[in-house]
Amino acid sequence: KSVAMLMLASFVGASLLTPGCKAEAEKSTEPAPEAVQIGTENVVPVTTGMVVVGPIVSGELKAEKEATVRAEVGGSMVEVAVLEAQAVQKGALLGRIETRTLEDAKQSASSAVRSAENQLQVAQREAERTEKLVTAGALAARDLDVVHNTVTAAEAQLADAKARLASADRALGDTVIRAPFQGIVSKRSVNAGDVVSNGTELFTIIDPSSMRLEALVPSDDLRPVRV
Repeated sequence: KSVAMLMLASFVGASLLTPGCKAEAEKSTEPAPEAVQIGTENVVPVTTGMVVVGPIVSGELKAEKEATVRAEVGGSMVEVAVLEAQAVQKGALLGRIETRTLEDAKQSASSAVRSAENQLQVAQREAERTEKLVTAGALAARDLDVVHNTVTAAEAQLADAKARLASADRALGDTVIRAPFQGIVSKRSVNAGDVVSNGTELFTIIDPSSMRLEALVPSDDLRPVRV
């Protein structure tokens, strides 16, 4: 009887140990979890430093030195020599406006000057001849007044023709658009082939060394604001 009980106890003990050993075996065969990969863009090295806080400032960067180049004459843009964001030197070529009409006007004014010069020379010679005749008593003094008035009118006509010629020269010069100072083309409003009129905005030139921030700050945050 004692031997039978001992054998029964051994069997029960073996039965109790078997499920535990099986679980441990199954657990040991499970695959290990995969390692999580973290990208370098999500990794930040830890450093020490000063944390600066203050009011939020929102505004616009503007150049203190800025020039808007406008057309001085009307016509078609035959050339645009720069692009936006391009650096330019003072006097650099920005563009050209067609000159055909202005060249015709200059030729007309030049012809008027030559004609007025000829008329003045004729009036002056007539005045000299009249003065001699008046001195000799062959003509009355009032005839001399008439030729003097003719000379004065011819001089005025010549001055007017020269003024129109100078204006035509200036207009031709205005067809060549140049940079007013060294800087950057911040805006280009025209392309080759565009037809512009007097006063049309063509280019905006800024001096990048004169940039400043124009911003608004809440009145409650003015006290901590410093340069």
